[in-house]
Amino acid sequence: MNSFRYGFAVLANLVVFVFMYVFLNRSDVNDEIGPLDLIHFRNMGFIVVGLGLFMDTVFYSTTREPKDGRRLSRLNSISSDTSHLARMTWRDWFSQIPFYQVGLLYTFSRLFINVSQVYFPFYITLHLGLPKESGAFVYGAMSLMDKLTNGIAYQVIELLNPNCDPKTSDECGNFYRNIMVFVPGACVVLIVLVLLTFNAAQVGIRRREARSNDRQQLITE
Repeated sequence: MNSFRYGFAVLANLVVFVFMYVFLNRSDVNDEIGPLDLIHFRNMGFIVVGLGLFMDTVFYSTTREPKDGRRLSRLNSISSDTSHLARMTWRDWFSQIPFYQVGLLYTFSRLFINVSQVYFPFYITLHLGLPKESGAFVYGAMSLMDKLTNGIAYQVIELLNPNCDPKTSDECGNFYRNIMVFVPGACVVLIVLVLLTFNAAQVGIRRREARSNDRQQLITE
């Protein structure tokens, strides 16, 4: 299920890129992103929000939770006898304070990631001085590398994932603990190494067409 979810997330990102590619190519006013392109970003926002609301409506209107089996067995009970728990409904969650606390943690975490992703194209286009015709390619290439690397990393992690037994979950707990510690830590080390060798002055340098200009001068002379 996680693979399907991630696959559809990649597909949704590609849809946004396709729409922006079509919108920006239809604008022949200039080669730089400016106020005249505001209508394209507005239309893209309407499309993204509309598709999101439509898919949410389809999901919540077609997904049905089973109503039978109101009692669930607890396999990880301290005693040898199997205890039973009443099945929680979506209304029960609103009476629990940790539900709101986890929601705030998740919301702020996603806000941190989403804001970085939304304004990253503006950083590439404006701060690095990249033109519009190549800025879309740069951001698309970066996003492609991101998606491929994450997909490979997830696949390797799942291949190394031990067979988890609900009765003995210590091995799985240690595995996920190591993943949460060593994988992000290794990424931080790699980021520091790349930053030490990174030269921002060499990003987006245009190649001068000196040869073509010399030929034009020879022809005119």
